[in-house]
Amino acid sequence: MFTLAEREAMLRDCVLDLPHVHVAHFAGLLANFVREVRADVIVKGLRVVSDFESEMAVAHLNKSLAGVETMFLMAGTAYSFISSSMVKEAFNLGADMQAFVPRSVADVLASKRQSRLS
Repeated sequence: MFTLAEREAMLRDCVLDLPHVHVAHFAGLLANFVREVRADVIVKGLRVVSDFESEMAVAHLNKSLAGVETMFLMAGTAYSFISSSMVKEAFNLGADMQAFVPRSVADVLASKRQSRLS
């Protein structure tokens, strides 16, 4: 739905107030990227228990491959049901998704909707 450039721009906008957060993309293994940028920790968000089950295995693999720990942050109750696929599907069916995405994402979605109508 979004180009790499659009995703990077939206993420950069979302983290403007976080001076130690950097947006970067990579191809290949996360463990290799972590080693390359000398990161100390991988931070992952979890919505539901099933997210933990799959992410725990990945965390162990990343620890084995790159020696890096993974920290999990639980989503707030109000956001635990939201997934990117649900947002995309609801948007494609005409729903207003402003309440479920950051402002920069809502702006890009609105722009995409407007270009579809033109």
